[in-house]
This record gives sequence, structure tokens and C-alpha cells, in this order.
Amino acid sequence: MTIHLENMLEHDPAILLDVVAGIGHPAVDVCLDIGHVQANARVPVLRWIEVLGNNIGYVHLHDNHGAEDEHLGLGAGTLPVKEVCAALERYAPEALWAIEAEGDGIELSLTWLRRNGYVDIG
Repeated sequence: MTIHLENMLEHDPAILLDVVAGIGHPAVDVCLDIGHVQANARVPVLRWIEVLGNNIGYVHLHDNHGAEDEHLGLGAGTLPVKEVCAALERYAPEALWAIEAEGDGIELSLTWLRRNGYVDIG
């Protein structure tokens, strides 16, 4: 079993890094919700990925415009999605990615991921 601690309202990735390090168990890591970072954090999402690195075991992918957690499809908001995905591949290559968009945002996200070479599905 793996336990992924999700960022919610934290303003800085160091908080989650300290919690994971304090627990010190290989079955505990971070679920990075990029939309929560965009809407709630003071530190940019690319810095979160860099700081948390291999401590990221799971990622919630969705987009927003920065004011609230909208769960939009990838590319429908203002998150730098291409840069986020590249940073995840670099700093957290073993992390699992999950689409957390709603409604049409699911298809939009799959289309974005397909168009950018991240998935090869019909």
C-alpha cells in the first residue's frame, strides 16, 4: 500500500516535504494537485515539482485560471501545462498521473495529452 499526501491549501512545497521526511516511510509520498498549487500557493507549480521531486508519487492533472480550483481540462486555463509535464518527467519520472478534470474537460485533457505525445490511445 502507498499513501499519497495531497496538497490542498499549502502555500509552499516545503511543508509537504517536511511531513513526508518526518514520517520517513517509503510507502508515504506526495499527491501533487497542480490545480491546487495554481489556485492556492505562493510558490509557482514548477518550483513545487522541483522541490518535491521524487517525493511525488501521484499527480492530479487539471487546469484553472488561478483564482479557484476549477478542474478544467488541460489547456483550458492558465497553467503552463507543457512545462509542468516536462518538469514531472524530469523530477518525478515514476509518478502516476491522473486526469482530475470534469465533464468535457476529460476529453479535452486526453486530447491535449495525445497531441503532446503523452498518451497513445484512440
